[in-house]
Amino acid sequence: MTSPVIQTAPAEADLDAPTGALLEECRRRGVFFDLVYEPLVIAEALIDGLGSWGVPCWCAQLPWSRLANGTPPRLQAHPERLDQAALVVIESSYRVRELHALDQPLFDQARALGHPGVFLTNATDHVNLTFFPSDLPVLTAHENRFVRVTGTRVPWAFGITRRMLANAPATVDGPRRPVFLRTFRPSMNQSVRDMMDFVFLPHLREAVTVEDSSLGVSVSGAEYLNQLAGALGCLAYGGFLFNNMTANPYFHDALYRDNMQFERSPTILRWDSWRLWECFLTGCVAITLDLDLYGAALPVLPTNWVHYVGLDLANLDRDIDRLRALQDTLPEIGAAGRAWALAHYTPRAQAARFLALAAHGAPGVQPGSRSPRTQPPT
Repeated sequence: MTSPVIQTAPAEADLDAPTGALLEECRRRGVFFDLVYEPLVIAEALIDGLGSWGVPCWCAQLPWSRLANGTPPRLQAHPERLDQAALVVIESSYRVRELHALDQPLFDQARALGHPGVFLTNATDHVNLTFFPSDLPVLTAHENRFVRVTGTRVPWAFGITRRMLANAPATVDGPRRPVFLRTFRPSMNQSVRDMMDFVFLPHLREAVTVEDSSLGVSVSGAEYLNQLAGALGCLAYGGFLFNNMTANPYFHDALYRDNMQFERSPTILRWDSWRLWECFLTGCVAITLDLDLYGAALPVLPTNWVHYVGLDLANLDRDIDRLRALQDTLPEIGAAGRAWALAHYTPRAQAARFLALAAHGAPGVQPGSRSPRTQPPT
C-alpha cells in the first residue's frame, strides 16, 4: 500500500515576503502552467499572486477568454518556456479520474517532463476521491484530516480570487440589514446542505430572519457581493457525507482498501465553497459547520465564533440560541473574518505560501533546483 502523506503548508512567518534563491530563479525564469481547460481557483489564484511578486507565468496557449472587468490575466502564451521554467504547475482538475488507479496518463506525462519542480493542483468536487502518486505533490482543496487519501497532498483553499476582489464593493463598513441570507445554487453531491434544510433551517427561521435569494447563482458577481456586504450573515456550509465503504464486505475492493484510511466515519468531503469565501471577503458572517470539529484541513484555520460561526450538529439548538443572542456583535465577527481572509488567502498570500512550500522542499521537489536540460533565459 502507498501510504497517504498530508504535507503541512509553511508557517505564516514564512509568508510576509518571499525571498531567497528560488524567488529570484522564478523571477528570471518564470513558472509554467500546464493548462487544458480554464484553471480552477487554486491555479487561477497562483497565476495572479505570482505575478504580483514579479514572477512571469507562462503557458502553451491561453485556454480561456480574458477575465473580468477588462483586466487581462497575468499569463502569457509561450510554449517554449516549459523547458526553461523554474517551476511547473499542472492543473489536473478534470484531467484525472476519481476512484481510479494510479497509472493515469497525466501522471506519466508529468514525470516525462524530467523537471524537478513539478506541482499539481486540483480543486474539483471529487478531489477527495482522486488518488495521486506520492512522487507528485498536489495542492488540493476540500481536504479533511479524518480521511487520508493516497498521495502527497498539500491542503489548500479556494480563497479569494482577483475576480472576487474586482467585483467586491469599495467598502463593506456600511449598515447591515438584520437578515441571514440563503443563496445556495442547486447542485449535485451537496448532502450537507440537504440535511441542514431538514434539521437546521426550520429552527433558524423561527429564531432569526432568513431571506432566500437567487443572486448567488452568479458566482462572485458584483450584485451578489453587494448584497452580502449589506447583510448580517449568510449560510455557507456545503459538502457531502462519505462513509468508510471498506467496512461493508460488498466493497472489499483493493482500490478503496489500499488508497483510503478513515479516522472517522462518516466524514464530510467537498466542504469548501464559493459561498464561504464570498462571505469572508464582504464581512458578512459565514454560517457553516465547525471547520475544526469536522476535520477541514487548511494552511491556516479560522477560529470559530471569532472569524465565523461554526455549527456543531450535535448542539444546533444551543448554536441557534447563541446566534440570536449575539446579533448585535455579529458585525465584529464579520469584520474579523474579512481581516483574517485578506491576511492569509488573497492571491498574493497564496502565491507566497506556494513559493515557501517549493523553497522548503515538498516531497519529491528539490528546493531551488533547475531543469538539467536547459539554462535560464537571458
